[in-house]
Amino acid sequence: MDLKKTQKREMKVQEVPTNNDSREVLIAFSSENPVVRCINGKDYNEILLHTQDAVDLSRLKNGAALLFNHDLNQHIGIVEDANIDSDKVGRALVRFSTVGMGDEKYSQVKEGVLRKVSVGYEINDYQIDGDNLIVTNWAPYEISMVSVPADDFVGVGRSIHGEQPELDKTSTEEVQGTVTDAVEDDKSIVEKVIEEVEDVISEVVDTVEEVIEEVKSEISELINKDEEQRIAELNGMARVLKLDVSDAIAKGISVEDFKRQLKEPIKDEHNIMENKFSLSNSIRAMSNLDAEVEGLDMGTRGVKVPVTSIRAVNTTTGANLNQETIAYDSYIDILRANSVLAKFPLTVISGLEGDGKLSLPALNSDFTDSFGFVAEDGTSPEATPAFGKVTLEPSDFTGSVYLTRIMMKSASAAERYTTDAMIKGAATQLEKAVLAGVVTEATTAGNVTVGATSGVMDFDAVVDAMGALGSRNVASSSVVAVMSPATRAACRKQIVKGNTAAKFLVEGQGDAQLLAGEIPVIESTLVADGQIILGDFSQIVIAQWGSDVELDRDLTTSRNRGGLYLRVWATMDHKVARPESFQIIHPGA
Repeated sequence: MDLKKTQKREMKVQEVPTNNDSREVLIAFSSENPVVRCINGKDYNEILLHTQDAVDLSRLKNGAALLFNHDLNQHIGIVEDANIDSDKVGRALVRFSTVGMGDEKYSQVKEGVLRKVSVGYEINDYQIDGDNLIVTNWAPYEISMVSVPADDFVGVGRSIHGEQPELDKTSTEEVQGTVTDAVEDDKSIVEKVIEEVEDVISEVVDTVEEVIEEVKSEISELINKDEEQRIAELNGMARVLKLDVSDAIAKGISVEDFKRQLKEPIKDEHNIMENKFSLSNSIRAMSNLDAEVEGLDMGTRGVKVPVTSIRAVNTTTGANLNQETIAYDSYIDILRANSVLAKFPLTVISGLEGDGKLSLPALNSDFTDSFGFVAEDGTSPEATPAFGKVTLEPSDFTGSVYLTRIMMKSASAAERYTTDAMIKGAATQLEKAVLAGVVTEATTAGNVTVGATSGVMDFDAVVDAMGALGSRNVASSSVVAVMSPATRAACRKQIVKGNTAAKFLVEGQGDAQLLAGEIPVIESTLVADGQIILGDFSQIVIAQWGSDVELDRDLTTSRNRGGLYLRVWATMDHKVARPESFQIIHPGA
């Protein structure tokens, strides 16, 4: 309930003085007579309880002010004493001032002209009983002589033993008029409070709307930044792998999902139905040291293991592997998918038959001199481009996996362990061999740039290296930079040409890192620290003779321990088709 805690009500002078040098007057300032109050649009009969516990007279008895019409600027006297009498009327002894308005009002009281009394009080506690608002605790804080009262049963001449006057028609109309004025005052106050509350609510709503718009704007900016980062990384992959990423960008495919799509070959349902080979069963058969391996497809070195039976090591669940047969084209595809080589647009040739060499034509010069402007009736220029060849020879790519006696008892554990070695270990060695071959070929060809500053990779060295590649007709859009984590970290700290705008040699995050602001960066732990490989990796060729892998068992090396070595064999080779497509950068000496 919206109850106004500060109220006023009027009464009459208790005793009219006749000849009083002390200028003291006894007045009745309150009673239990109901006064109508309008609260929240409803009229209530306010009743002030007059008991010793219900009324706090401390402020009145502490020299409270005697005012005229409750005006704080019209101080006409002081309250000397106050009490709640047995007839449930509050009475006070007041003393009028001898100067100014105090003397004037005292004369009017003596004449009987000014007889109405009003009290200002605060409501501390109340209860509702039907239409009655019963104030159970209240505290008067000032008394005023007034022209119009709200409670006509109190005032000057209302003694504890005096008779209560009857309300005549005039008095009744006076009270009704006073009540109406009080109600109108309350209504105006309530309306004013409502207007103030509405203004505050409007301001709060405006503030909240502004905050919401700011949050929306910040979220939109974050989304835009993430989207820009996604597009930048996809475009970086497109430059390196020479892929069309427009569909992935349009469909909102994340960088992680796009990488996963590149690594996951399409499942061939036909091969899934035909492939009956079980690596687990083969290992179980080969683990029996005293038995011949029977019922398996044998190659020249051991059991033929179809590429489609090699499971990805990241599909483990507990101690077992989830069977997932995928139609990879070759063992090289699996190794490449589990190494940095997956980020390069390498040329892969698999399924070669026999043991013969593979010779590929390589264009050592271009057709530039075959074109030009000629004079009238002139002859068309002719030039014979120089062709070379890249020869790949079948070479053994092999490794061994040792199985203990305990491991051989669990075919699934042995399968997981063997698969891990066949993929992870082999992929690392293939990546190492390819990158080492690039460095060797480029260095032999003299394609080396050395920085000008000792021990530091500098911006000028990168620019010079790119210039050298460009002079050899290597498109800058196809060039990527491969470096070790330590070299990448050093380049991220290297300021470009002493600029003051905090521009570093390597900037960006993830696959969107750029060297010198334009060259995509690929990180490999198999590149030596202190060097950067620049080049077009589409000029690397990897070939595999056959598409399967052979798995042999060594019955003698660990027979005294009860263990078994499984040896993995594949036939492949790799070459750099055009060494001039690469440039090696070293820091200054």
